Amino acid sequence: MRSLIFISQVQARIPEFIEKMDEALKEIGFTFGEQWR
Repeated sequence: MRSLIFISQVQARIPEFIEKMDEALKEIGFTFGEQWR
C-alpha cells in the first residue's frame, strides 16, 4: 500500500518536473527533442 501512495505522488509531480527541466534546458539553449531533427 505504501508503494502505491509513493507512486501516485511521483506521478502527480512528473508534469512539474518536466516543466522545470524544459526551463533549465532552455536556459542553456537546448530544446528537448531537437537532437532527432
